[in-house]
Amino acid sequence: MINLPASFSTVYAKTDVGHHEMKTRALGLKPTSRRLLVLVDGWRSGKELSLLLVGQDIEVALGNLIDQGCIESVATDVTASTSVASSPIRAATVSGNTPELDVLPAPQLRSPQQADMARHFMINTVNLMYGEHTRLSLIEAISDCDDTEALRAVYPLWLESMIGNRSAVKRLPELRSKLFAVL
Repeated sequence: MINLPASFSTVYAKTDVGHHEMKTRALGLKPTSRRLLVLVDGWRSGKELSLLLVGQDIEVALGNLIDQGCIESVATDVTASTSVASSPIRAATVSGNTPELDVLPAPQLRSPQQADMARHFMINTVNLMYGEHTRLSLIEAISDCDDTEALRAVYPLWLESMIGNRSAVKRLPELRSKLFAVL
């Protein structure tokens, strides 16, 4: 088990100052701080934001934005609890309630063919972005899913993998849209 800082389980949102900064750039934020401000959306926890800013000290970056009044904590994300299992697949499967999936039709309304399409799409995007024979544990986790509900449980891990790849993160809205059509 790893213990994560409290900022990892906190969800952040832009304040009025943050929205104003997005339009005017009046504060002259450094590129990393500006990027983080862009990513703060009221849904992502500190942990999720840290995955988008690999190599950066997320606690310091969040603290700077809070100090400047650009963001504020709005909730505690139960999925980013302060203690996570060491296996990323297990952590994603156990804690995998992702708000964006709530807008999708109930898993029971998806056909087995749609589940197959979603499974293949997830596997193909991982292989395309990372190359075949990499991310094997993720590929296996996706392959082991028998239905839409199981695929939705693995979705956070797929999303984390896509966010970790520069090419994939640029195409993430398109990839998500295509996946959500069948997931």
